[in-house]
Amino acid sequence: MACCNVEYNILALAQEYDMQITGIDNRQKHYDIANWLAANVGVSNRAEAAIEDAETFLRPEAFEIVLHFSTLYHLENPLMSL
Repeated sequence: MACCNVEYNILALAQEYDMQITGIDNRQKHYDIANWLAANVGVSNRAEAAIEDAETFLRPEAFEIVLHFSTLYHLENPLMSL
């Protein structure tokens, strides 16, 4: 799972390492671009984008790794996202 900001880094992980990725961002524009990019590089079956808040995002299933790409300093309460 990673905060995507149009998903550049997570697309590379899905493409290079065949990883199943969930990218979150709270902007519709970034969500739309992330899905468009995933479809155009052929990883839309492995790269999911979601409109979520990094401080409150919660999924019942566990993630093997959580990556924050320059996200924490943008958050009001970064500890909540961890």
